[in-house]
Amino acid sequence: MSRNGIRGVHIRELGRLETMYHTYYQQGMDVCVQMARLQCTQCVTLTEVHRAIKILCCNHPVLRMFIQEEENNRFHFVEMNPLKTNCTVSYLSTEDLLQNEVCKEFPSDGPLWRITVQRTESDFHRKDSLCHTCQSPNNDNFLHTFSFAFSFHHSLVDGMYLSCVLSDFIKFLDMVQLKDTLLLKCTDKKQMLPAFEQCLVPLAVKDKQTLVPVRCETETSLDALTEYKRFFQNEIVPLRLKPTKTKAVRLSMDETKTSQFLSDCKKQHILVSGAITAAACIAFAKQVATHTPPKAKILLIPVDIMVDMRRYLTQTFRDLPGTAAIHLPFLVRIPLQENLHSGTLFWEIAKRCSKELSDAIHSTKPVNYLREEVENEIQSVKEEGLGKSPYVLCISNLNNVDSIVRPEQKPRFQLMGYPALSSVGIHNSPIFEIVLFSLMNQLHIHTFYCCQYTSDETASRFSWEMTKTFNRSSKL
Repeated sequence: MSRNGIRGVHIRELGRLETMYHTYYQQGMDVCVQMARLQCTQCVTLTEVHRAIKILCCNHPVLRMFIQEEENNRFHFVEMNPLKTNCTVSYLSTEDLLQNEVCKEFPSDGPLWRITVQRTESDFHRKDSLCHTCQSPNNDNFLHTFSFAFSFHHSLVDGMYLSCVLSDFIKFLDMVQLKDTLLLKCTDKKQMLPAFEQCLVPLAVKDKQTLVPVRCETETSLDALTEYKRFFQNEIVPLRLKPTKTKAVRLSMDETKTSQFLSDCKKQHILVSGAITAAACIAFAKQVATHTPPKAKILLIPVDIMVDMRRYLTQTFRDLPGTAAIHLPFLVRIPLQENLHSGTLFWEIAKRCSKELSDAIHSTKPVNYLREEVENEIQSVKEEGLGKSPYVLCISNLNNVDSIVRPEQKPRFQLMGYPALSSVGIHNSPIFEIVLFSLMNQLHIHTFYCCQYTSDETASRFSWEMTKTFNRSSKL
């Protein structure tokens, strides 16, 4: 029995990175929702989903945890006893479902995640008692398209580990449908591993500076957040009266354009994340450049880029479950007096962004940032909590998500869609959060924004400018 009468077994104290994400959650931030839309050979039933979830919890101990506060502002993972799961059905559209889920809190005694299965209109109006293809009963199945949203607390799961969780869920669902006899071996409970910080490779070298300067505005160098607020002041004021809501603009490049863009990046030795950062910063600069002072030469854009810290772990823990990702800060300089529509300028900035990101990853900067700045971040979120983050852009590259469906499951399951949403608010949040991934040979770029701060028109214009930059530059 844990404290306050809540049943559970104390497992371990949260690491500082886990504590940082929990602090965000307490401030109403960092609830993340990931949807997966699957085309299935056999209809998926609710009974099969519930069984696969229970097996999933056996294999991923973080899903059995809730978080309890102890003395001195310390937090512990406590294992639910008995185990509770959360699986419901929704008839909402995809965007409405994502927006609804991202606003929900989790029970204080767990679980700190939930699965919401989406039923479609065709499910609802279907009158046949059986699916003619696979003979599954209509009252318990989802035709041959199975869509679900996985909502999670960021202290448990990051974007990289999420792909592993979803991949296992599909694997267990497949085994349940096939009545695989090996399923019994998957029900043995795996145990929780140490906090991420305890598994880091010891590093002797220290970079002198782990943070980039922000708000360093001069007569010739302008700060991105200041300029955005100045330019869009008349838009922001009435938007603040609207209800809090995060929305998304979802764009994709077709297979031909995606192939050309990735080929161009490879030829010029540019990281895709570096190219995305450059395009996002140029698109941001275009939003405000028309009304900048004549003497202004540079727009300084602080950017957060998601970095998976598992690369810095000892070999034993390279596949560490849970959260091991941080947003690493960078400062991008956009020359305002040059042609922002130039493909040559885009590739020059992309090379600089790529080099800075590559140099940072291969140095001790991310580890030092983790050790020194995460604690500061925990305190600043608690104490300040007002206004937008100076890091106006937040970028996460999920890479290729096709591999979420393992080769042995591909004959029966195919991933058709992967939309997500995470809470972007007024306080301590970027203006635009950008998530990119590749699915079925197409590059998808999703931009999240707060409706109390940014209009749909501004967000759409920003997103279109990013993709136009890719398309224009790939013709070189």
